[in-house]
Amino acid sequence: MEYIRKQRWANYHSLKCKEYLRNDFSHECAYCKLQENEVGFVSEDFFEIDHFKPQAKTPEDLHKYPNLYYCCQKCNGEKSDHWSDKLLDPCRDNIFSGPDPAIIGGDAKNGFVFEAANDRGTLYIDTFKLNSRRQIDIRRMRSDNKNKIKEINELIDKMTKIIFSDSNLSHLSYLVERLTELRKIKQIETDKLRRNPIFEQAQEYLASRGIQQSLVFQELNLDFEIKIENKTYLCELIIDNSMETKETYNKKIETEKMLAWFSIPNIKFGVLFYYPKIERMYFLKLSDVLSKTDIDCDLNSKQFTIGNENLL
Repeated sequence: MEYIRKQRWANYHSLKCKEYLRNDFSHECAYCKLQENEVGFVSEDFFEIDHFKPQAKTPEDLHKYPNLYYCCQKCNGEKSDHWSDKLLDPCRDNIFSGPDPAIIGGDAKNGFVFEAANDRGTLYIDTFKLNSRRQIDIRRMRSDNKNKIKEINELIDKMTKIIFSDSNLSHLSYLVERLTELRKIKQIETDKLRRNPIFEQAQEYLASRGIQQSLVFQELNLDFEIKIENKTYLCELIIDNSMETKETYNKKIETEKMLAWFSIPNIKFGVLFYYPKIERMYFLKLSDVLSKTDIDCDLNSKQFTIGNENLL
């Protein structure tokens, strides 16, 4: 299989759904593997959420997370509502890799053309037009860029070795050091991908309160790792766009989710309730105020009250 899906509580309408999919599908199109950093500043808008089994075919699972895939506009448009049970699934089948892949080639050896190893491979290539001129050009440019970067790095390394081994060239050492530094900075900028603005805002909020934090996007909706009072917590970020300011808020957390968190050994966990429109964030240290035996498995959720004592 090309990708391993994580268990997440999200659906098509969830505010965090697209960001979860971006991470699960390695910031690239699930179908043609076009990468976000290959389409520049428009990357976030160029990628969409696709219903793998079309909406008309799966009304009962219409917007559930396991049926949602991250893909580029081109593949989403090509696939549209066309469907066949034989269509290869990037989360279940070996399409381009693994033992006996359904599709081979796509590199310089065969002119960047994909070849089908079986009938399902042919269907996949035809569905997403993987051998169209545009797709072939993308694969060719990807290969050219990698080769150019490799050549530049080799030349810089060679220059560095010569300059530092020859005392007569020592005056050039500063330029080489600066060139090496710029190379690293450029690579960081190239690799850096934009986050969903709501996560960036949440990071800024936590940082402004002096709270150590990092985005981790772990399975089971555990989005953040934060450190408070020398304790580290894995947390879900729950977003509420309401503008009503109250002394206390009643919040429900799904039973299934809490039981899953308790099943992870040796961690502390909690929930960050973020109200971006009124610039407030509350932290419920769930593992500190609740034990597994407090959860009624016959109920779908448990209600909690948060207030000023939870405000960050």
